[in-house]
Amino acid sequence: MHSRIIQLSYQPITENEYITEELFYDWFVGTIADYVSPTVDREADIDWFTRYLSYFGAERKGNAIYFPDNFKENYFKKRLEKLKDRVSNGLVQLINDKYGFYVYLDYLMPLDDFVRKLKGNETFYFGNIIDYHF
Repeated sequence: MHSRIIQLSYQPITENEYITEELFYDWFVGTIADYVSPTVDREADIDWFTRYLSYFGAERKGNAIYFPDNFKENYFKKRLEKLKDRVSNGLVQLINDKYGFYVYLDYLMPLDDFVRKLKGNETFYFGNIIDYHF
C-alpha cells in the first residue's frame, strides 16, 4: 500500500526547500516504509490530502491549507468514541495511525501528531510530496 509524506510550513516553500527522499532513510525506511520515492503527481496528491481533511473542516486555499478552530475536535471525534469503546484492544493503533499520511514540518510526524499540535486558525503552505510504500 502507498501513502504520502506531506511537507508543510508556516511560510511559502520554494522548490529549493523541498524535502527529498534521502531525509527518510535513517529511520522511516525500514521501520514504517519499505521504500520512499518522489511523487508522480504533486497536485493530485495535494487534492487527495485536502479532500480527506475537508471532511473535518480543513480548506484548501491555493497552495495552502487552512485548519479552523474546530478541526482538531472534528478530526479525532470518531476515534475518541472508538477509544472509549475499545480501550483495551489496539490502544496504540487508535492513538497514532503509523501507516497513513505523514507531515514534514521541520521534522517527520504522523498526521495524527500534527493535528494534535494545531492551535486553530492556522494556514500551512505545501512543499514537496514523497510517496512511501508499506
